[in-house]
Amino acid sequence: MLIPLSIAWQRRTGLHGSLYALVFVPAWMFFMYWMMQLGIYLWHYNLAIAHLSTFIESLIYLKVFHDALPHRRQQKTIHILMAGFIIFALLDSFYLEGFQQINSYTNLAESILVTGLILSYFEEAAFSQKHSHLLRTPLFVASIGILLYLAGTVTVFLFTNHFITTNNELYARLIYLISSTLVFVLALLLTRAFYLVQPITSSKLA
Repeated sequence: MLIPLSIAWQRRTGLHGSLYALVFVPAWMFFMYWMMQLGIYLWHYNLAIAHLSTFIESLIYLKVFHDALPHRRQQKTIHILMAGFIIFALLDSFYLEGFQQINSYTNLAESILVTGLILSYFEEAAFSQKHSHLLRTPLFVASIGILLYLAGTVTVFLFTNHFITTNNELYARLIYLISSTLVFVLALLLTRAFYLVQPITSSKLA
């Protein structure tokens, strides 16, 4: 995640709106990785940190596509979905699944909501730009990475809870490797997305 962050920093003058919010995705994931490692080191437990990671990550995605979708009605709908998601996520963490397992229901809700927003964004992008330019549109490229990542992690998290319950370390480690691969694909596409951002130079400002 440091690679897309470094590219974003180099092209920071060209970041605005949804692209500015997108920077928080790799930043948050990098930060939470080390927080989870710290949780293991200090308490031999990090599931509560994983709950927080999914919760905030989801809100970042919602913010990204709130800024990307131009119509006020769409943005109002996202506000309502965000409020509903916050209530559901808290209910999941404190009551439905608790802090002894991964908040897979929250992850599923995240995947459904964000996938719907990505499809809405794809529709907007397809009608507003030529198809040949879509793969050179930063947010479009990043959205593909987010879509692939969420599609994979929702299944991974559901299996993870089973392996936590059965204390199956071998398969839990296998699931972790699959999750790492999905993160790697996301990082690659985020790197490509930020690379496509055109920074504003001093000559352009003049």
